[in-house]
Amino acid sequence: MPRFTKVAISLAGLSILAGCTQPQSAAIGDAPVGLNQGEYCETNELAAPAHCKPGQRVVFLPSRFGNEQLPVLFAAANCDLRYTVVLTNGGVTCIYHKVTAALQAPQAPAGKEG
Repeated sequence: MPRFTKVAISLAGLSILAGCTQPQSAAIGDAPVGLNQGEYCETNELAAPAHCKPGQRVVFLPSRFGNEQLPVLFAAANCDLRYTVVLTNGGVTCIYHKVTAALQAPQAPAGKEG
């Protein structure tokens, strides 16, 4: 194998490894002030309760069981997804971070009638 090829492969490998160690970018205003692992708040409603604080663990145990989408919806609206999310079809535990707005689903294009 030519020396140039070996150097190029080595540099490509190093750049891949270096990329793996880069921290994930996030807006500073979006990060919780600090993680609070000593306390957690619990809710059975899809909307997080007012007593939950950003950076605190939140436990979602829905009052109705059987809709497997509820934990996913709760995680999308209330979890800081930069941290581990424990999710089952019966609940969620994660670091609380309230999402302020939900994106609307895209509208289907108008079809041709005919």
